[in-house]
Amino acid sequence: GFASKEFETYDNFLGLTGIKIFYKRFHGIDIDLVDEETYYQIINTTEFKQMKIDEIKVINDIIVVKTSDITM
Repeated sequence: GFASKEFETYDNFLGLTGIKIFYKRFHGIDIDLVDEETYYQIINTTEFKQMKIDEIKVINDIIVVKTSDITM
């Protein structure tokens, strides 16, 4: 693990690499993540804002899992 005061965003320790390592190490899966520009486009959509926590939805051909109402 690693210490971070941030959530799973581009600002946390190691950025995307840390997130990918976490999912591989603790969930045994390789995941692909969107670039920062796409991330901000998605979180600013009405669809995303209306999602409930733990809801899964396809937005702009990307599988989105909302894990929190906090976005950065």
